[in-house]
Amino acid sequence: MSPQSWRQRRARLIPLLFPPSPPNATVQTSATVSDDQLAEKLNEVLEEEHDEEIDALAFSNKDVVKLGRLAKGTYGAVDMVRCKQDNRVYARKTLSKTFCHRAKEQCFPLTERIVHSLASTSRTPWAPHLIASYQTPLDLYMLTDYVEGGTLADLLEYAQGGIAESEVQWWLPQAVAAIAWLHEQGFAHRDIKPANFLITPTSHLQLTDFGSAARLLPPTPDGAQLVPPGVCTQLCGTVDYISPEMLEFEERRNEADEVQERFEGEAYGRETDWWSLGVVVYEMVYGVVPFFADTMEDTLKRIMDHKRTLQFYDEIEISSGLKDVVKRLLIHAPSRLGRRGAHEVQAHAYFQDVTWRNLHKAPRPASLLVPQFTDASNARIASPEQELASYFPEGSFTTIHPEFTLRPKSDQTAIKLVSPFYGFTWGPPKNAFDNILHPSAVSTYTHTPRILRRLSSSTTSVRARATDMSYMTPLRPGYTPGTGTIRRTRPMSERQALQQLMSAVKESAHKRILESGKKPSGQLARRDRTIVPMGQLTGVTVEDEADFTERTDTPPSPSPSPRPGSSLSRARPPSRLTPTEEWPSLLHEREPPDRWQDMDSRRRKLLQGVEDAEKRLRELKMLIG
Repeated sequence: MSPQSWRQRRARLIPLLFPPSPPNATVQTSATVSDDQLAEKLNEVLEEEHDEEIDALAFSNKDVVKLGRLAKGTYGAVDMVRCKQDNRVYARKTLSKTFCHRAKEQCFPLTERIVHSLASTSRTPWAPHLIASYQTPLDLYMLTDYVEGGTLADLLEYAQGGIAESEVQWWLPQAVAAIAWLHEQGFAHRDIKPANFLITPTSHLQLTDFGSAARLLPPTPDGAQLVPPGVCTQLCGTVDYISPEMLEFEERRNEADEVQERFEGEAYGRETDWWSLGVVVYEMVYGVVPFFADTMEDTLKRIMDHKRTLQFYDEIEISSGLKDVVKRLLIHAPSRLGRRGAHEVQAHAYFQDVTWRNLHKAPRPASLLVPQFTDASNARIASPEQELASYFPEGSFTTIHPEFTLRPKSDQTAIKLVSPFYGFTWGPPKNAFDNILHPSAVSTYTHTPRILRRLSSSTTSVRARATDMSYMTPLRPGYTPGTGTIRRTRPMSERQALQQLMSAVKESAHKRILESGKKPSGQLARRDRTIVPMGQLTGVTVEDEADFTERTDTPPSPSPSPRPGSSLSRARPPSRLTPTEEWPSLLHEREPPDRWQDMDSRRRKLLQGVEDAEKRLRELKMLIG
């Protein structure tokens, strides 16, 4: 039987992994083998046959008990688990190996593991610490600290729009400090958004989700640090937060590919994270992202011409200092704050009263608004994705049939095992579970917070709060909630939205090639330029989304649509110009008649689906009312 404590198991693992070969060789012990040396040896034995005792002693899923699902994202799922070693609650992120291989140009699990382990070894307060990372033939797992306060996205959802500037003054410096820490470690995040800022119980922020992070090159003579072009072969991030230089690089790369020229050019730098932070600050103030548009073509145009499309609304007053911060973050890369380092952002006059050294120890304001949570495990309600999918008729563009997402248990034996991810396995450190929680102190709370559903009441906010059905942020016991909202959404997942944005970039690159007089490279370019209709992916089926249905206890959501209240679902205030007046539509480009008919047919089908959905929503409201 395996020893119960991790220290005992680790001590038994070391002689199995480091057997003394020559006579009189030094016997390795738990004290002489570092955590990194142990992790390196564990990664080596993954690729060869080894004693089953090693598997029994190594940390794995047998050491944790799943309590519930916290979130399911583009590349993986996050569960709340309790560790049997110390009785404490942690967050476990699961990544499908198959999906990581398919999305290897956008998803970097090894980089994510490295950043979290750096957070652990440096004991930083700005990112969750890694406890252990391990793998099975099908999946990758990361066990990290559980941050129970929700996210900035939850806060914005609960606030039903923007928050007061006095509260922005609390959250913004912490976001700056978290990004600064990541850049100091030599990485750019490339997916800064509210959902990736966790709120600690003391109302401080931690940056998470480093699956899109990339190492930075050494500083250039002007102080900038760029991302290697080799890790920029696919656009990554979330559409409304992507910087213009990332889109421009993607467009230039597509131009070179289409004319079959060798692409040689510098990529973007760490300043792309500061652009995304500027979008987050704007969203915190106004409750909407600054460049939102219903179509990816218009979103692309708005971001690229940000100097003209960035608007500040008089209905909400903000200080000149905060407005200047946003303007200097949402500007072209060479002039952007933070291009030469985080010190440029921290030196702005708006932060003159911030004590950066002890920021993580500062007590929160008494009146600070934070998202509230409660246990809804007994509420037998459908998830937001299930409800949204039920509103659309059979065959409409958001309908995802169960057979595409549910895999019967009988088919599990046919799953192809994926090769090990060398270097991913790490930890736990020797002292990871020394602070054991006594069984009598273990909380009886065994369910994850869930989003409750309720009716909203009428409101008159300048942030255009709607009076409709909504999903509210979970609430702490005894708290009376405010009014929920429902905001405009794109009928697609974040991954689908990114695929559509990539298609729009390809189309824009093709247009520039035609304007320059160059000759495209034939059928390959034409196929790549296909505009992706809503709810579909180019060359990617529904099963290409990360699938954990056959390995989890909870049923999957039938539709990966973004939840109401997220950045993709917030309505943008009306523009002074309509999209048609602002931008010439890319669909007016001359195309063969058959392609025109196909696009027109798709457009009519999409419009019909929206009309049917609105009709069903009205009927549902009448029944509830």
